[in-house]
Amino acid sequence: MIGKQVKGKSFRGLLNYLFGKEGAKQIGGNMEGTNPRELAAEFRFSRQLNPKVSRAVYHASLSLPHNESLDDDTWHEIAQKYLQAMGFGMNQYIGLAE
Repeated sequence: MIGKQVKGKSFRGLLNYLFGKEGAKQIGGNMEGTNPRELAAEFRFSRQLNPKVSRAVYHASLSLPHNESLDDDTWHEIAQKYLQAMGFGMNQYIGLAE
């Protein structure tokens, strides 16, 4: 498994980018929103609780070699375990797959 981590400032920008990818679909998360606008509004609400945080966006991208694949349920389980291990178990998150 290959992992990449990026910190950013714009929830909406990242969500627009991810949802704009061909074949992108939501496979999990702990939020109510189903599109970039709704999800960004939820993230913004929580961000307002600590306005001193300058880079509130954490984007972790997990991928497999091109000749391997996993079903959505397995990816969702991996994402939850990854977030827990990284100390983000109590944070908002959205799971997307392409």
